[in-house]
Amino acid sequence: MKDPDTYWHVMTGRWIIAHGDVPRVDVFSHTAAGTPWIDGEWLSQVVMAVTYDHAGWLGLQALLIACVVATYAIICTFLMHVYPRWVSAVVSVGAIYFALFHLQDMRPHVLAMPLLALWTGLLSQSRGNIWLLCALMVLWANVHGSFILGIAIAAGIGYVSMAILAAALACINPYGYLLYETVWFQIAYMDVMRQQIHELRPINAYDDIVQVIGLLVAAAVALWRGTKLGFRRAFTLCTILFFGLQNRRGLAFFGVRKADERCVAERSVARWVRSVLPSALNLLHKHHH
Repeated sequence: MKDPDTYWHVMTGRWIIAHGDVPRVDVFSHTAAGTPWIDGEWLSQVVMAVTYDHAGWLGLQALLIACVVATYAIICTFLMHVYPRWVSAVVSVGAIYFALFHLQDMRPHVLAMPLLALWTGLLSQSRGNIWLLCALMVLWANVHGSFILGIAIAAGIGYVSMAILAAALACINPYGYLLYETVWFQIAYMDVMRQQIHELRPINAYDDIVQVIGLLVAAAVALWRGTKLGFRRAFTLCTILFFGLQNRRGLAFFGVRKADERCVAERSVARWVRSVLPSALNLLHKHHH
């Protein structure tokens, strides 16, 4: 555990448990004490605090591993409806590897990874999981700010009504609709955050050689296989690439997504499992702060 964020996430979780409420203002820093604070990761922090208090650092590491394994299992389960088992396993392992290339510490966005995978997989599978999707969105909105990706995914694959419902359900949290302020803050002040946070800066071929090579290999395989995309999927792919190039943690999963387009299945369910599920994690790391 080398990231200092882990410490304050645990302390925030302890504060929430001790006070029985979420923080409304900054209660930790000296220079910004009393500044309004919308803690969109409060539930993750409670989980981290409880885990640390009962099992220490080893407990947090075990929680990290559990989230990784759960994400792998979810992706693999949905892919097995499309590909043979060994192909699903290889794709899943590759996706998790690239997702964790820069991941070394337990932080709230790790708890959101399996939620994102499950949300995307359920949307891809059918519309008969509406109640589970509703419950999942309420949970996700209290775990991490990346819930906004789930709403965007639903709208992007044509489930506009589900996206609207999810946007309303996300307001079921201690801050209500004010939770969306955190999303706006990240968008409005991204340039400022990039100056302070190295992992939010654009990628370059020298420092991010593993991700760049992965992207090039995936693109080469897709071209070799003659992958064809519809307009909506092509537009989604280009959008993910655009945001991925702006963020060091985003490009890797664009590569996984592109590689997973190498075989085009007949059913629409299979197409969306391949196109959305592996790539949805692309933007998750961008919103973990």
